[in-house]
Amino acid sequence: MGLQADLITCNTLVSSTERATQWPVSLWLWHWMAVDMICPTRNTYNAVASACAKGFRWEKALYLLGQLKEPDVITYNVTVS
Repeated sequence: MGLQADLITCNTLVSSTERATQWPVSLWLWHWMAVDMICPTRNTYNAVASACAKGFRWEKALYLLGQLKEPDVITYNVTVS
């Protein structure tokens, strides 16, 4: 019996990688969530986009912005900051 990752676990991991400016790991987790059928939330997108922006990977942050159906002010701020 193995452990199952859920949305809370994934968002916690993504937030941790965002704070550590580990954008490649953030992106990997985001892709992994889709493969494992865990639907990312707006918070997930914001954390991954923030990690990409902090790592000067603007094109990745903009790509994520385009993937989000309903971006909010926070999403736009983390993408351009």
